[in-house]
Amino acid sequence: MSETRNMIMVASLERHLFKERNVLFEAIMAQQCVPTGLPYPAVSANYLWKLNQLALNDADYVFLLVGNEYGPLTEQGVGYLHQTYATVRAQHKIPIALVYTGTAKTSPSDIDRTRLNQLVGLLKTSLCYQWDSEETLRDVAERAIEQVRETHPADGWQRRLTEAEPTAQLSALRAENERLKQELAAGRSNRVAADHSALTNPTSVWHSQFTCKAFREGQLKVLTGSASVSWKTVFTWLAAPLLSPVTETKVKALLADYLQPLALIDIKRRWHGSHAVADVKLERAALDELKLQLHSMALIRFDNLGRWSLTEAGESVALKTVPARASRREA
Repeated sequence: MSETRNMIMVASLERHLFKERNVLFEAIMAQQCVPTGLPYPAVSANYLWKLNQLALNDADYVFLLVGNEYGPLTEQGVGYLHQTYATVRAQHKIPIALVYTGTAKTSPSDIDRTRLNQLVGLLKTSLCYQWDSEETLRDVAERAIEQVRETHPADGWQRRLTEAEPTAQLSALRAENERLKQELAAGRSNRVAADHSALTNPTSVWHSQFTCKAFREGQLKVLTGSASVSWKTVFTWLAAPLLSPVTETKVKALLADYLQPLALIDIKRRWHGSHAVADVKLERAALDELKLQLHSMALIRFDNLGRWSLTEAGESVALKTVPARASRREA
């Protein structure tokens, strides 16, 4: 496993964002990155700016956690988050903005709100994500890390090895290589025995449970729903993306996109008059059922980072299944 870690500096104000900053740090660490940076207090603190400048210089990426206020001004007459954004741009790094859009927090003054709106308008010209709760903040943070790593890969940081470690790591790599060879041999033998009947049985379905935001005549509700999808359809949704390793967060987002029209049908039945749904989120139990089913059919595997990908058997089934569906549509 790679020991390389990306360092992410988090810039935010201290007031009103203590819990949210902790959530963001947890999300960054869960993605095997290193969070750094100190929050700016409600009064000017140039010494903290200097410390954060050191963190910014070392960081691969910079997250700007924006709440409900613009905050105190620096010696240059702009807010600390605003100055951080300008410094990140000057260093040709990628600023990632996480902007609060909820209604639970309000600005302390009209002047502060005007400055904040101007800053948000500027942040939207770069990578910008919106959040309205601790839960959505965690979700958008994970997506932001995955996107910026793919679109703007950074060198990252790597722990310095001791003299004894290269030999130990070489032995570990040899052991890992031997284990993978055994798994590959076992996988080849299991391909013949794997039961793929669920893909051809129309009564064998995946029972997906989800939550979503539903809309009706200006009203909004968070509702729970369910949809039944054949295993063949589910596998067809995932086959092409899983030709290369994909994170579980991306798999959930992909499934949510496909489930959205089915979710609308179910929600219309549950809440008469509803006309739209958004923010579809798959329940954990449904995702676990999907993982177990596809894995038991030897169609998918997981690497040491938890990423999903097709097995050789999965690729073989995909080549037979997905083009067939396309041919029927064309016909």
